[in-house]
Amino acid sequence: MNLYLIFWISGLSLAIEQGFLETFGKPLKPFSCGVCMSLWIGLTTSLLTGNYLYAFVPFLLTKVISKFLWS
Repeated sequence: MNLYLIFWISGLSLAIEQGFLETFGKPLKPFSCGVCMSLWIGLTTSLLTGNYLYAFVPFLLTKVISKFLWS
């Protein structure tokens, strides 16, 4: 499991969330939710690589980052 890829997925999902909020000013579910995006990007990466850990580890990391570090 590549730790860099996990952090990249979490960072990408949080950047997409911030970009949607700056562009549209309101959340567009499920595309502007950082936690939701990390789940979908991780699930796609998991299907492409065959490593099931990419499906839920970025999701949990993004939840921890958004709950404890950004609040």
